Amino acid sequence: MPWIIWIGIGFLVGGAGGGYAAAAVSDQVLQWTYVVYLVALIVLLILRRDRKDGGREPGDQDQLPRLPLLLIGLLAGFSSGFMGIGGGLAITVGLAAGLRVPQHQAQLVSLVFSILPTNLPAAWIYWSKGLLVGWPAITGILAGLWIGTDLGARLANGVSKSVLRRVMIAFVSLMALYMTHKALT
Repeated sequence: MPWIIWIGIGFLVGGAGGGYAAAAVSDQVLQWTYVVYLVALIVLLILRRDRKDGGREPGDQDQLPRLPLLLIGLLAGFSSGFMGIGGGLAITVGLAAGLRVPQHQAQLVSLVFSILPTNLPAAWIYWSKGLLVGWPAITGILAGLWIGTDLGARLANGVSKSVLRRVMIAFVSLMALYMTHKALT
């Protein structure tokens, strides 16, 4: 899938930029930025219209324009580097809502980026600034991600695209509410 290359280039550049930008702002600015980011993604998901091109299957390899893919990668990378969130939401929403790729396929592309080491430049920037996390926390998070992504993929592939979209909107809404609470306290 040539999409990965263009999204990946944008992701690497955006991730480094986001990492440097995060070092220049307070924790509260980061939290409120995350809230605004999540609300914007919710709006995009709600306003998304399904494709009306008659029978396009998720495996079809449409040629998507390179510039929007690069911009999705830049946004995903910047959000990853700036807010430390991985960028998967931006990839999924950018592809599904922006380029009208089927939801399941957009999520697959997002998952590919959780395998690739695209977050290493941004992580290196944080590490070089002295922001360290202990290995027990990293190990626990990795174990949770491994179990959670397996379970999530199984559940996502067992529901219709409309149910999946509603669940995603609900999940992102809960994240926005939680981060609003954290920013206020």
